[in-house]
Amino acid sequence: MAYVKLYNVSVNGGVIFTISGTKVSYVWKNITNYKPVPGKFDVSEVDVAGFENPKISLSGVIDSNADSTTMGILKSFAKLQFDGTTTTAIKLTLASGTDDVLIKDSSDTNEYIYCIIESFNFDFDTSVKEGAKILYQLVLRETETA
Repeated sequence: MAYVKLYNVSVNGGVIFTISGTKVSYVWKNITNYKPVPGKFDVSEVDVAGFENPKISLSGVIDSNADSTTMGILKSFAKLQFDGTTTTAIKLTLASGTDDVLIKDSSDTNEYIYCIIESFNFDFDTSVKEGAKILYQLVLRETETA
């Protein structure tokens, strides 16, 4: 079964936090150096100059009637102040498929991804009975640690 796990020693009493029913988006963007040819409409030459740190978005639904702790734990992860060390980074583990195939970091060496929270938002509608369903999105950015 696929899963998403978040870990930081300062959050949730240092216990790994597993999020269920989460949609995961992993975005990779190359940084390119375009060399246009003046006066011509031919395809320009492109060199890849590197890549941005991958962005990982986690989104899902929290039932606030049945789960009062998830929102608090996600807020605790969002409040972490990253200082470049593994102590303040979030260790993200992603597994997909029925065989729990692990999504490795961008160097393709670690079976977890050190990341920081780029943004965290949640939405709910109080005008409907289903207002107890909170939609959340957590956007993380892969990072290097010292």
